[in-house]
Amino acid sequence: MPLITQAKNLTRREVEKKLNLRRSKDPQFFHEWQNIELVLSDSDCHFLDGLSEDLQDMDSSSTHEEIVKMFALAPVLHLAGMSKDPFLPKAEHIIEIDLSYEDEDEEQVIIRGRIDILITHENLWAIVIETKRSSSNVLAALPQTLTYMMASKATSRKIYGLCTNGSEFVFVKLVKGEVNQYALSKPFPVYDPESNKLYDVVSILKHLGAIVLQGENEE
Repeated sequence: MPLITQAKNLTRREVEKKLNLRRSKDPQFFHEWQNIELVLSDSDCHFLDGLSEDLQDMDSSSTHEEIVKMFALAPVLHLAGMSKDPFLPKAEHIIEIDLSYEDEDEEQVIIRGRIDILITHENLWAIVIETKRSSSNVLAALPQTLTYMMASKATSRKIYGLCTNGSEFVFVKLVKGEVNQYALSKPFPVYDPESNKLYDVVSILKHLGAIVLQGENEE
C-alpha cells in the first residue's frame, strides 16, 4: 500500500528534496519577467487602478482563497488574454506524482494535490497558479506551486507559475533536467505608493503567454 502525501502539507525544503529541485542563483535564469514593456490601454490602466484600490481594501480582512481567485485573479487573467482561446483555463486540476524507488523494500510514496488554476495551450501546461488566503505570506503557496509544476508530463521544457494571496504576486519558472531548477521573480505588491504593480503583473502574463504561443518555451 503506497504512502499518500498531500502536496499542501509539504514544505519547500521537502519539495526540493523529494523532487530533486534546486533554486537557481543565476539572475538570468528567469529573465522572462524582467524589463517587460507595459502594453496596456488607457481603459486597462483605469480598470487596474480601481482593482488595486479594491484589493487594498480587502487586505484589511482575512480574505478566503476563493475570494482571492474571484477578485484578484479573474480580472488579471482576463486582461492578460488567458481566459479565452487559444488558452484554456482549468480549475481544481488533480495531479499525482509517483515517487518510485529502485529498492523494492522502500515504501512507495505518491504525492497528490489539486491545482487551483491551470492555464493550458494545446494540452501543454502554460501557467500553474496557486492562491492563498490574504492573511498568508504569498510564498506559502510556493511548495504546492513547485509540486504541481513538476507534475507536468512534459520533459525538458520551461514551465511558468504564479503565486498570489491577493496582496502580492510572485512569478515562478521551472526547468526540468538532470537537476530540476527553479527561480522566482521579485514580489509585486498590490500596495505600492510609487506605481500600480498590477500593470506589471498583467504585462508579464501577456509576455509569458506570447512565449508559449511562439513555442519559445520548448528546449
